[in-house]
Amino acid sequence: RRHSRLGNLSPADYENMHLTQNEVSA
Repeated sequence: RRHSRLGNLSPADYENMHLTQNEVSA
C-alpha cells in the first residue's frame, strides 16, 4: 500500500515532499 502511494507521486513531487518535511523539522 505504501509503495502504491509513492508510485502515484512523481519524482519531483516526492522531492518536494521531502523538502517540505525537512523545513518543518527545522
